Amino acid sequence: IVEHAYALRICRLHVSIMRLVQNRWLRRPYHTRFGDLRTELQPLGGGLCYVHAVPCLGDNFCYVLVDAAACLNVGGACAGGPGLPCLVVDPCDAMAVEEALELLAERFYAVQGGLRLEAVLCTHKHWDHAGGNEQLAARAKRETTTSEASDESLLHFAQPLKVFGGLEDDVPGCTHPLQHGDRVQIGGLALQAVAAPGHTVGSLMFRLLCEAPVAADKPDGKGAAMGSVDALFTGDTLFSGGCGAQFEGCELDVEHCFATILEHTEPTAETLLFPGHEYTAMLLEHNLGDAIASWAPTEPPGRFLAMCSAFYVAAHRRALRDKP
Repeated sequence: IVEHAYALRICRLHVSIMRLVQNRWLRRPYHTRFGDLRTELQPLGGGLCYVHAVPCLGDNFCYVLVDAAACLNVGGACAGGPGLPCLVVDPCDAMAVEEALELLAERFYAVQGGLRLEAVLCTHKHWDHAGGNEQLAARAKRETTTSEASDESLLHFAQPLKVFGGLEDDVPGCTHPLQHGDRVQIGGLALQAVAAPGHTVGSLMFRLLCEAPVAADKPDGKGAAMGSVDALFTGDTLFSGGCGAQFEGCELDVEHCFATILEHTEPTAETLLFPGHEYTAMLLEHNLGDAIASWAPTEPPGRFLAMCSAFYVAAHRRALRDKP
């Protein structure tokens, strides 16, 4: 049922229902610190990228990627229009994403003129990931045709707003279909599409190649390079602690998908995982049950204790909402 329901356009109603539940019955629908935290990345070839995780619906994540190269320049001038170029990954709830962009533009990027949304990257067609694509595109068009944005606004929209999705997926609002290996260039950010069939036939992941940090561990203080770093936006393909359900793919598709992930990840690389849902505690709790029932009594105790520690951290630090 879920397999077919999420592919129906009528299921966009579930976005509205979830938002109504949050606004009416949940006093804090999003974690109060989501607007304070950001991940700093250094893309290959130079520049600077900030990633903001925006909680949406019940347990979804939308990601905002900001090309912050202008922050490195004296005066912070932006080319191509007002504000820093940015893109969003899987904007399931357009209203929540727009509110988050306004908050982030004011809190972090006011000096650079705010943010300019240039593209949407959608991992797959399901409405809990693609539900806001068409609304954001309409918002961008409305701003351009009616001059809706005020001079004081810190959130701007490129026109037309580009929507990227899998060629074999019926992604709502898609203007730029992608295949495995295609590259997306937004400002100074270059992302690569990685095919991930299984959850849906046309599912994609998006890979951002980054420079590695420098480890200052040499006696001469010069430090040693740690190898490359990948940022992988996985949608419903790969989670922290498990993987997504194969609604439209067979086992061979899933095996091929994970072989592709390993092929595109250097052995010396550190991969930063940005999944589409916060399932960590749920998946680790399930894995603990399997461990107790099967391998825990025969394996070294350290392995089981490590899993227990990971579950504790996930349950107490990775919740989307504040603990009461």
